[in-house]
Amino acid sequence: MFNGGLKNQLNAISRLFWPSSVTITLTGSTITAQQHAKSSKSHVAVHYFTHHAGAQSELFYAEVDAFLQQLFSQPSWQKRGTSIVLGADLVRYFLVQPFSNARHLQDSIDAATHRFQQLYGKDDLKEWDIQGHWSIDQRFLACAVPKKLLQQLQQCAQHSSFQIDAITPQFVFAWNCLHHHLSARQWLLLNEGTHLVLGMLDHTGLVSVRVIARQVQTNTPTENLTEILKREALSFDLPLPETVVLCGAMEAQWIDCKQPAIIQSGKLKKKNIKGRDICTTPILTEQSV
Repeated sequence: MFNGGLKNQLNAISRLFWPSSVTITLTGSTITAQQHAKSSKSHVAVHYFTHHAGAQSELFYAEVDAFLQQLFSQPSWQKRGTSIVLGADLVRYFLVQPFSNARHLQDSIDAATHRFQQLYGKDDLKEWDIQGHWSIDQRFLACAVPKKLLQQLQQCAQHSSFQIDAITPQFVFAWNCLHHHLSARQWLLLNEGTHLVLGMLDHTGLVSVRVIARQVQTNTPTENLTEILKREALSFDLPLPETVVLCGAMEAQWIDCKQPAIIQSGKLKKKNIKGRDICTTPILTEQSV
């Protein structure tokens, strides 16, 4: 996890003088950098990865490094806090039920490790960094990010002289902004283009996070959203939600969707309530000074 230190304190002070920030959204197919500033002027840079590279291949990492070095060599992108958001094809989401005799934080971590092994096998465990909204008495969301990816991003930051403030999976980022608005009959849907990420709820809270891969082609109709939601609801023996809160693009064939109705997240008044985030940010260690 990210530990505070002199370097972070200096960076926090520098934010007072350079208040703008950068959000980098990284998926297996694209990397997008958006600069947020107090002025109306905003810059966006996009890179599409080589089609045959594949997420987490050596070529993928080389392209990430080259893009970030080129980006942060420009004066207009320097001295800004940087948050990195990871797409669904780079992350694993899973819900964890704590052990009945759980008493300590380590018990929650052990439960998450056990659940990961059940889902993905023991061999994969050493390659992934698992973080979660740890709890000893109620179900919680955990996410796993490849250690190699986190290490590569931190190396990029060191080489290119920029500071990573946070690395957060996209669903966690959206959930932390919006879960205060959601009820048992409202689900959260992220449209990431090549993937849909569905947060399913009932009266007890978040039940599952489903990542649905898609074949997105310009000449191929996208699968009916209602049918997707019905199939997922049936899999978990849940009623179809009344509404779905959508983050991302509203596709043309979804506009007339009545059951469930779709609410775009931008129409909700977002709240920033500290201490109620569902999942912590997976960062391995503080960068070296």
